[in-house]
Amino acid sequence: MLWLRKSKKGFTLIELMVVVAIIGVLALLGLRLYTGQQNKAKNAIVIANAATIHTLIQGDLLDKSYADAAAATNTETGVLASIGGTTDGTTCTALANMTNPYTGNIARVGATSAGLKGEVVITFKAANEFQIQGIGETNGTTTGTAMTALK
Repeated sequence: MLWLRKSKKGFTLIELMVVVAIIGVLALLGLRLYTGQQNKAKNAIVIANAATIHTLIQGDLLDKSYADAAAATNTETGVLASIGGTTDGTTCTALANMTNPYTGNIARVGATSAGLKGEVVITFKAANEFQIQGIGETNGTTTGTAMTALK
């Protein structure tokens, strides 16, 4: 009669459901951590883009002088034109192949403080003084410390 008994090898349905639930919870926690790290990495790229532009402007200030905002934003000789960008803030094609980490497009440089996420904002402060700041994940919110380029 022993051969009529069923074997008790294997897992019950409840045990399998508990294991699947635990794996699901761990996957959700990992996904939340991954998303947070991804945003930190994107902000780090924006800060690196701002540092690159700061270096380019600092080098440009060795050769040129900008006495006022009109000289700094002049389309032919302004600071963005000198370092390979455009003064309207639409493109910066020659700036070390920088990309906007949020859009994947070419990194834009704006002249206003209300920039879009991933942009770098250049503000003329005084004669031969520029402030460079990156815009983080939220539009208009700066990330990192403001860098000042002086002659």
